[in-house]
Amino acid sequence: MGMMTLSHRSVRALTVLHMKEGTFYAGKFKADGTCIETKRFASIQDAVQYLNTQKSIGLVLPSESKLEIDVTLSSLVTSDAMIRQLIRQRLDEEHAEIASDVFTFTHLSTDTETKESVYRVFLINDSRFYEITKSLKKLYAVSFVTFEEYAFANFVQRAVEGNVLAVYTDENKVIVLALAEGEITFQRVIPIREERDRALSEVEKTILYIQQYQREREYSHLILAGGVAEREEAAQRVFMLSGLPVSAVLMPASAGFSEEEERYEPIFLFGVQGLTKEKNFLPPKILRAGELYAGLGIVALGAALFFLYASFNLALSALDFRSSVEAYETIQNRLQRTVRQAKTYPLPKLLHSRDYIGTYMEVMKHHPVDDYFALHRLIALLPPKKSSWKRNGTAGAYATFLFEKDFKNLSDLYLFEKSFERIAERLKKENEKLRFISTTDYKMGRFSMRVDLGEKERKSVSGVGRRRRHR
Repeated sequence: MGMMTLSHRSVRALTVLHMKEGTFYAGKFKADGTCIETKRFASIQDAVQYLNTQKSIGLVLPSESKLEIDVTLSSLVTSDAMIRQLIRQRLDEEHAEIASDVFTFTHLSTDTETKESVYRVFLINDSRFYEITKSLKKLYAVSFVTFEEYAFANFVQRAVEGNVLAVYTDENKVIVLALAEGEITFQRVIPIREERDRALSEVEKTILYIQQYQREREYSHLILAGGVAEREEAAQRVFMLSGLPVSAVLMPASAGFSEEEERYEPIFLFGVQGLTKEKNFLPPKILRAGELYAGLGIVALGAALFFLYASFNLALSALDFRSSVEAYETIQNRLQRTVRQAKTYPLPKLLHSRDYIGTYMEVMKHHPVDDYFALHRLIALLPPKKSSWKRNGTAGAYATFLFEKDFKNLSDLYLFEKSFERIAERLKKENEKLRFISTTDYKMGRFSMRVDLGEKERKSVSGVGRRRRHR
C-alpha cells in the first residue's frame, strides 16, 4: 500500500471551521496556506465565540446539510452553461421553496430512446446554514461554504494527479468519490455506525458500481483515508476487487490533532484551501452582505477624501464661478436656437408608423419557429418530410407536419412507431393543440404520422389516433 504526503499551496488567509457530529474543529491559515492554529470545540457556542474574533471565515458543513435533486433534461443540450441555465429554471418551477440558486450538478444517465438525460443537482440547505450561523455577530465575514465531499476531493486532487477513486471512512459515514479531469463525476455518502464491517462492504459495492457505469473512464489509483486507511486487509480487499493501485493518505506531523478520532480531521480543514468558486455554496444573501460591507468601507474612505478635496478647492471654485455662469448662458442660448430650427415629424406619418408597428407586433405574437420548437423532440428523432403553416384568422396559426420513413422489416417499423408515439403522448400532455393522426402502412413497410397544431375546427382526437390503410 503506497503512501502520500500533502504539499501546501498558496491561497488565502482564512479561518476554517468543520462541523462534525456535535464537535467543531477549526484551523487558521495564513495567506501562504500555512496552518498557524488549530482548535477543538465541544459546543456551537464556543465555536461561534471564536469565529466572532476572525476576519475571514470558511465553513465545511456535514453531508446532511446538502440537498440532492434529480432533474431530467433533453440530451440534445450539451453545453454546460445551457444545462446550468435549464436546471435553474426547472428548480424555480418545481422547487420554489428552495431559496438558494447556488448549486453543482453531475450527469447520471441518458436514455437514447427518449433523448433525455438525468442530472443530479446538489444544493445547500439554507435553513440548516442559518441555524448554524445565526449567532455570528459578523455573518458577512463568512466568505466560503462547502461540504465535506468537496473538501475531501480537493485534498486528494492536490496530492494526486489524474483520474482516481477516493474513499474516506469514520465512525459515522463513508464517502466514496470518483474524480476525473479535476471534477467529481460520482459521489456517494453513506451514513453508518458499524464502521469496521458495513463500511468496507459499502465501499466495495460503490466501487463496482462506478467501474460498471463509467467504463469509458480509466482510473489510475484508489485513495484511502480515514479509518479504512489503517486496515491492511481493507486495502488488500479493494485492490483485489478493483485492480487499482491503492494508496493511503498521511497527514503532516504538524496537523495539530493528536487524538485518534481526530487524526484525519485536517483533511477537511486543508481541503478548503484552493477550492474553486464553483464549490462555494455561500447563500447569495450572505455574499451580497459581504460585498456591501466591503463597498461601504470603500465609500466611507472615498467620502472622506472627497470632503478634503472639496474643502481645498472651495476657494478656487469661487473664482471660477463667474466664468461658469457665462458659459452656461452661452450654451443655453445655443440650445434654444437648435430647438427652434429642429423639424418636427408630421402627425400623419407618426400615426401610420404606430399602426404599422402594432400590426407587426400582432403578427409576431406567433411565428412558425415556435411550432417547430414545440415538436423539437420528434424532429430530433425524424425530420418531417413535409410541413405547411398558415395564419387562421383570429384563431391564430395552423401548422401541419408529415413524418414518413420506410423500413425493410416489420419489427423495425413497429419499434420505431412505439418510440415515436411515446414521445408524441408526452408532447400532447404539454400542448393541448397538438393532434396526431397515424397512416402507417404495414404492407408497404412505411411509417407515416401527420401532426396538426393550431386552432382549426375539426373532430377531436384523443391520444395518438390511428387510421389504417388497407389495400
